[in-house]
Amino acid sequence: MYGARVLCPETPLPWPHDATHAMSSVPERRRHPRIPVSWPVRLWLDDEALLGRAEDASRHGLWVTVPPTTSLKLGKVCWIDVLSEEFGSFTVAGEVRHIAGRRAGRETTRPVPIGGHDRE
Repeated sequence: MYGARVLCPETPLPWPHDATHAMSSVPERRRHPRIPVSWPVRLWLDDEALLGRAEDASRHGLWVTVPPTTSLKLGKVCWIDVLSEEFGSFTVAGEVRHIAGRRAGRETTRPVPIGGHDRE
């Protein structure tokens, strides 16, 4: 075919946009940076106590893994007892803002005491 462009299998197809760039151009919604943590936690969902682990923390949030439960729902507020060797034990109330399987992101009603990391 005269004038037709022939692509061999090793030649990448031209894309109208770069998917990586499109994903990275999504604006960041977090108000505070996260720090990685590994804190044992006890979540109080109604009268049920669930043992879990906080995996990261920010000034107003915790990302927590807990056993599977149907009580975990978006918008639900629960108490979270945290046992941190670095910053001491503390309790915060947190609203479930994101759920991914056994993991849930919570926005806390008061600042999480994360030492020098909690400056804005």
